[in-house]
This record gives sequence, structure tokens and C-alpha cells, in this order.
Amino acid sequence: MNRQLLKVLTAQEFRVLSGIEGHLSDKEVLALFYFVYFPKEKGSIVEIGSFKGKSTIVLASGLKKAGRTEKVFAVDPHLRGSYEVFLENLRIHSVHDTVCPLRMTSEEAAKQWNEPIRPLFVDGSHLYEDVLLDIQLWEPWVIRNGLLIFHDTGVERFDGVRRAVEEAIVSCGRFRELLCLKNMRVFRKRW
Repeated sequence: MNRQLLKVLTAQEFRVLSGIEGHLSDKEVLALFYFVYFPKEKGSIVEIGSFKGKSTIVLASGLKKAGRTEKVFAVDPHLRGSYEVFLENLRIHSVHDTVCPLRMTSEEAAKQWNEPIRPLFVDGSHLYEDVLLDIQLWEPWVIRNGLLIFHDTGVERFDGVRRAVEEAIVSCGRFRELLCLKNMRVFRKRW
């Protein structure tokens, strides 16, 4: 993964993406960028949980760098007062034209969703029941060979995320794990 990325993502671009305020490690930044930049399949990119936009910007930057026309649909009610900072960060990093903010809950957004999803990035609520609901609501829209990416899978205080992923994704056999980092897991949907 890293050799291919070195050909498309400059050290300066990586420093900029890594330096954005947020909760992604450098390896997680690289993984998100990679899994948006390289796949050939078509489909929207949906992110559940945006906060101040670090992951959103990484996803949108991967799309732009690849010359793709898909959008990142960033679902977050921004209950912590992060919406203005989120929008400003999108403008600062010149990805505002690639992102469609959906300022609502995951459940509200899912009720009006009707497009295929290529990668689904789940990083919203960390409660077990909420993660399960996100999976139930959004996974059916993920295309065959599409990706489900989960953040905060290794942090003990977010045991609900790990448990939901184990029960709903790992145990069903319809997904193949592609990457397991300290705090992020990536799965490909087989069918």
C-alpha cells in the first residue's frame, strides 16, 4: 500500500492531511486516502461522523487526486458545535466542492438515501446499539466489493464499536478483512 501511495501522495500533501485537527493517526490517514484513491468501482462515499472534518478532507482529497467525480456525503448532526469549523476546514483545504454535508443523524440520512456506496466510513456514535444501527441502515447500500471502514475499533473505552463490528461484520462471513490497524478495520463486501 505505501509504495503505491508514494507515487501519488507527496510528502507535503501527507503532512497537510496529517496536520489537520482530528482523531486519525498517520496510518489511518494513509489508509483512508488509499481506499478512496485506488478502487475502480463507482459509488458514493459516505462518512458517518465528521466532527471538524479531518477524515472528510482525507476522503475528498483522495477523490480529487484520482480525478474522480463522486462526492463525499458527510453525515453528522454536529451537536458539539463543530459545524462552522467543519465548513471552514473544507474551504481551507479546497474540498468544499467535493463534499455534501448532511447535517442530520445517521438514521435521518439513511431514510432518504438511495444511491450505491463504494466505501462506507463509520465513525459516528461509539455506542454498541448505534454502531449496529449504522451497519443495519447503511450496509445494504454498499456495493459488492465495496468497503466498510470502521474507526475506533481498538480503543477499550469504545468497546461498543469493537463488539458491533465483531457481531455484525466478522461473524457473518460476507466480508473479508483487508486491513486491521490499532484503531481502524477495513472490510470488503463479498456479496
